This record gives sequence, structure tokens and C-alpha cells, in this order.
Amino acid sequence: MASSEKSIAFIGLGVMGYHMALNLRKKIGSDYTILICDVVPAALQEFQDETAHAGPVKIINTGIWFSLCCQVRVYLDDKTGILAGIKQAASKGTVGDKVIMECGTIETTTILDVSKAIRETAAILPNWKLAFVDAPASGGPMGAQAGTLTFMVGADRATDTDGQVFSRVKGVLCHMGKPDCVFLCGEVGAGTAFKIVNNYLSAITSLAASEALNIGVKMGLDAKLLTDVINNSGGQCWVTSQSNPVPGVHPNAPASRDHEGGFRIELCKKVLGMGSQLAEIVGARTILDKPTLEAFEAAAGDERYKGKDARVDISKMSTILSRLRRYVHQSISRKHENSSPIEKAVVPELPSTMKAQHLDSYNTPYVLRDGVSVPTAAHPYDLLIRVDAASYCHTDHVLASGHMAAVEQPDFPHVGCHEFSGTVVGLPSNPAQTEFKPGDRIGVASRAYHPCGTCVECQEEKTPLSDPKGYSVLCPHVKTVGIGIDGGWREYAVVDSRQVTLIPEGLSQIEAAPLMCAGFTIYSAIQKAGLSRGQRLGIVGCGGGLGHLGLQYATAMGLKVYGIDNSDSALTIVRGLKNITGATIVDARTQTAAEVIAPIAEEDGQKFPGQFGLDGVIILAESQKAFQYGVDMLKNHGNCVVVSFPQQGFHISSMDMIFRDIHFMGSLMGTNKQLRNMVRFSAEHGVKPVLKTFPLEKLNDLVDEYKTGHGGKLVIDFSL
Repeated sequence: MASSEKSIAFIGLGVMGYHMALNLRKKIGSDYTILICDVVPAALQEFQDETAHAGPVKIINTGIWFSLCCQVRVYLDDKTGILAGIKQAASKGTVGDKVIMECGTIETTTILDVSKAIRETAAILPNWKLAFVDAPASGGPMGAQAGTLTFMVGADRATDTDGQVFSRVKGVLCHMGKPDCVFLCGEVGAGTAFKIVNNYLSAITSLAASEALNIGVKMGLDAKLLTDVINNSGGQCWVTSQSNPVPGVHPNAPASRDHEGGFRIELCKKVLGMGSQLAEIVGARTILDKPTLEAFEAAAGDERYKGKDARVDISKMSTILSRLRRYVHQSISRKHENSSPIEKAVVPELPSTMKAQHLDSYNTPYVLRDGVSVPTAAHPYDLLIRVDAASYCHTDHVLASGHMAAVEQPDFPHVGCHEFSGTVVGLPSNPAQTEFKPGDRIGVASRAYHPCGTCVECQEEKTPLSDPKGYSVLCPHVKTVGIGIDGGWREYAVVDSRQVTLIPEGLSQIEAAPLMCAGFTIYSAIQKAGLSRGQRLGIVGCGGGLGHLGLQYATAMGLKVYGIDNSDSALTIVRGLKNITGATIVDARTQTAAEVIAPIAEEDGQKFPGQFGLDGVIILAESQKAFQYGVDMLKNHGNCVVVSFPQQGFHISSMDMIFRDIHFMGSLMGTNKQLRNMVRFSAEHGVKPVLKTFPLEKLNDLVDEYKTGHGGKLVIDFSL
């Protein structure tokens, strides 16, 4: 039986959700039934007590779902998610007409993933009508309590051609916000994009308005009169007019309640970070986001300000604001020599010589030398860094054996390592970039160093995720740091600013170094496999440097992961990972590919060969046997992503290509935007390498251990 329009489910009674649901219950009429879902029993009981006379609040089949949980699992969890519930209901013969609405603030890409999953579910349930809209709200807890929120709606216009879905949700949203402030912003995801841009501006103006008003207060100006003047002048903004940071100016504002109950610093930091990430994705240049994020991060880490409103008295954070002023000054001047004496003092004097590990010829040990000249940053895109950690990659072994010569040949003596991290210590006299400054922690990836900028590859038309025009890792004139030119096994190195990324909080230099090739390569390969949450991915060679990171990434992305290896040490490492819950780890010595995928036939209700198996595999191992093992696990139309490049190559069966429609593709390296997304994803989801460290002097010991088949990553720690 189809569900009634007279019922609405509301998931999440948080700071805003409680008041939104309360206004909805009180205003929409007692003929509606409101479902409330939350994990906090006290919140549920309080809500029921407060709405006892407003109308029914209970569990019932419903036509519209609201969510403010900002959690993908609310929708996509295989057992408890909304879509799992719909499928279970459909299997019992129930039909329905549902609108699912996300009113929290989630990354745009996540919204699109959820929308895709809902469309795919609708396609297999012909008796169900499913619609999804993203409708994030703006106005904060004060607006939620007052019922004056603004809603920004994104709807699937392909399925909502007559606007009925939007009309349906607008009729509900207007009870929680201003009727004239429910905006149809575009397709699904547009509402979230509008909200992220709005939050970006709101977060930065919160800091700017607080600082400006603090200047006036410090001068002894009347705060209320100053606010009135600003609100009738060019400086007027939402902060000065609605949520003034000076206690007493607005009696109901958080500042008048010891900064409790407003736009919390932690949330402000989160949404500003989302705006900064969106700017990177679309290629928009920004200046103010990073120092503002630093300010909020420092405040959030201070016990005095945790949980407080973002407009907390900024006079208490003068050291944070000095970072902001210094950063903006450097970004505008673009020349370090124009910095103040204080700014110059934080950059240490550099030595003229350093230690470096040299490879003098193929198939020889590395030679440690002291007295090697420190390089200089001369090219406009150069950065001089102090190397803090440098990781060993399989490609370093291939290069030292002479098997990379056909691709890129180094000059001897050569300094290897193309995945390392460090601290910026020098800029060229005429920098072409304004993002990086002395003191920044950066990771260096195996990407193009000084591409020509004019060839076909460099001038190729770009997509939003591509590198900027004029830069390509496939430029035929390019050299790669650590392969064609000197890399990271030295105390100082010069790198191209277009091949690096800032290292986010939550990752140490030691942890970040292996991510610059191993993490970046496997992250890009998983994306290239093109799978959606809930699909099955196999990683052949799962216990090595790339593989054990791939298991963590794929699990965090919501894929069903199968890790395959045939080494005791490698299998021990992956079985010890704590963040790959649900992954299937396979010892290829004891199970055939057919035995691995046999249980899938029963899970999917399939019995014919080719109709069950994995949706994608990534090949990291180098043997033909391992390659075919991976291919044999694929079901028809599956994707095989090849990352390894053995000297003898791989044999690909035309039978697999033609009669099974297996798609074979290679994956080398992603773009700089994907690199930044990767490190951010790693920090947010706790993806970290299993590693062992060595001092620079012990590089040859590290290589010897690598040759024993050691799993995980081996890293030079320059602090040892």
C-alpha cells in the first residue's frame, strides 16, 4: 500500500534539527504524523513531551524523509540504511511514493553519490516512486528556533519536469523557514553548492567582523553605536546585524550567553574547509580560507573556546589574527624580501652544503656523501624544502636495477626518491604561485617537474579535476623528481609547486611521505575503477605499500573489498589493520579465484558463470599468474585497472575482452586536485601507512629489508 502524504520522517535532533522538527510539528497541523529518529533517547523523550498536544509523533510508514545527520550510512548502509529499508519493504510487495530530503551540509560529491544510489534503487523497483532533493538550511540554531531558516534546494529536473517534487517539499519547508526563502537552486547538488559558498563567506566574515568590532572596543568606542553605524554603511553583514560578537549588543545572540548555542567554532571550521575543497575542485584561487582555517583550528584546540560560537571575543586570539595578517601580506606582496623583520626572522639561515645518498650506477649500493651543495629555487614555480621524510617505492627498486631507462633515465650520481615530505624554507625571487610560504608542511608527489607548457599534452582541454592548462604529467619534455632528476634522499630539495600539496592536520610528515606515491597511486586507481558504494573491488597484491593503503581507502569509500596476497608477512600486515571492517582477505595459495567468488553467487542470487563476481580489480602484483587470478574474479563487464608494470608485461586474453566484455585500463597518477583530495580524505578517514623508519645513513639497510618482501612502507626519517 502506498504511504500517505500526511506523514513525514525527520532524522536527527541536533542543535538545529530539534528546533526545525519542533516548528514543523507545531505549524504543519495535527492531521500530519511526524516520525522522529535519533540515537539519543533523551532527545526523543524531550521532543515527545514538548509536542504532546501538537499532533502525533510516532513510527509509521511515511511519504517524506528529512535527514540532518550528515552521514552517508543513513542512506547507504547495507543493513540499516534508508535504501535497505525500501528494498526490504519492496520485497514484501509494498509500493510507495517517497521524497528523501537531506537538509544537512555534506560534500557535494557525497550528495551526488547518494542521488545516484537512489536513482539506481528506483530503477530496480518499478512499483516505487523515489525522489531525492538536497535542501541544506541556513540561519543556524537561532533561525531554527525562530522558524526563519533559508532553504537551498537541488532537485532532479529530469524526473521532476513539472516541479511537483519541489512544490511538495516547499510546502513542508516553509513551516521551518521563511516562505519566501525556499529557493530552487538547480539540479541535485546545487543546493549544497549554494550552501557551501554561503558558509565560506559566512565563516570568513565571522572572523573579519569580530576583529573589526574588537578594534573599536579597544579604542573605547560605544559598541552599540558603532554597530548601528556599520549596519547603515558598507561594512554591514549578517554578523553585525544579527549575531553581534560584542556581548550585550544583541541580547539574544550567543555573545550575550557566553558565546553558547551559535555557529560553533568546530562546525565553522568544517564548513569553511568544505568551501576551500570546493574551490580547489573547480580551480578557484583563494587567499583567506587557509589562514582563517588556521585561526578556527587553533581556537577549537583551546579548552577555553571549544564548543563556543565562532564569533567568540577575538581579542583573546591576537596571535591567531597575526597569522592571518602575515599570510595576507605575503600573498599580496608575493615576495619574501618585502616581509617585515619579524617575518624574516622565522625563516632560518640555510646551510650551503648538505648530506645526500647517491646512486652512482645501476645495481650498486647507495653512497652517503656530505658537503653536497644545497640547491636553490630559481624557476618561478620552484619551492626549496627541507626534507623531513622520504619513502621507498617499488619504482626506486626498478630504477636502481636499470629497468626504468626506457621511460626516463637519470644522470649519475643520482639522488632517488619520488615520494617525500618536507617544510618550505625558500621561494624564488619571482614566484609564480602565492599559495605556499616558508614554514608550510608539504608532500611531494611523483609528478611533472617543469613541463614545457606548450606541447599538445600541456595544452589539452581540461576538465574541472584536471591540472591547469600548461601543466601535464605526460609532457614529453618533462623530468620526474627522484627519477629523471634528483629527489628526496637528501636534506634539501627543489620541487615544482604544481606537484605538491599541503599536509593537513592529522597526518605527520612521516605518515604523509608514503602517501605521495603509494597512497596517491592506489587512490587514483580506485577512482579510475569507477565503482559505486556497495560494489565489490578486489586488490591483488594487497599487503604491499599500495595495497594495504588501498584496502583502507576502498573500505572508507563504502566498497566491498577483497584483498588478495600470497605472502605471510603481507597478509599479517593487512589482517592487523583496524579500519578495514568487513573486508575479505584471501590467501591466494589456499583459495582459487573461483572459490573466492563462489559465495557471491548465493548472495546475489545468480548461478551462471560471468553473472556473479567482483565489479572491479586492481592489479598491483607483477606475475602473470596474479594478473589472471584477478581477471578470473571479475564478473562480466568488470573493470581491470593495471598499476604494476613488470618488464615482461602481461598477457591479456582476447576471450576475456570479447566474450566477457572485461575492460582493461592502466592507471599512473592523478591530478594535483586529486592529490589534495587524497590527503584530505586520508586525514578525515584515518588512512595511514604501516611503516618502519630508518635514518638517512641506513638507506642501504632499508633496501635490504625491502628485498626480503617486507609489507607496508619503509621510510627515511631525517630526525633520526
